[in-house]
Amino acid sequence: MNKLEHFPPVVLNEDLLSHLETRLGPGVRLMGPWQTDGVFGYITISFEILQQAADAMDDPNVVAAVAHLNTNPNRTAKFVDLVETAGPALVERVIAAHMFSLAAPAKAAARAGT
Repeated sequence: MNKLEHFPPVVLNEDLLSHLETRLGPGVRLMGPWQTDGVFGYITISFEILQQAADAMDDPNVVAAVAHLNTNPNRTAKFVDLVETAGPALVERVIAAHMFSLAAPAKAAARAGT
């Protein structure tokens, strides 16, 4: 188990996604997997994905802000603030890290099957 996996993810419900979508475009809906409890929809973004995205930005302020999310009980609100401050560049990095995490198991399975 990766040591980052035990940190709670950021959860963005439909209201937060709509807010971010208005400000930053529809890409915000691609930052994590879509989940539903049968009534409400939301996405979750793991701390590991957030850290990879922050590292890819090469901005020490973003890296520090993401590092502090894991200890903040208001991590979702702080993440929304961070995304609004960092803008589309952070959204793009989160999407890229998420997509890479989806592709990695498929590539490994394909190699194992050959």
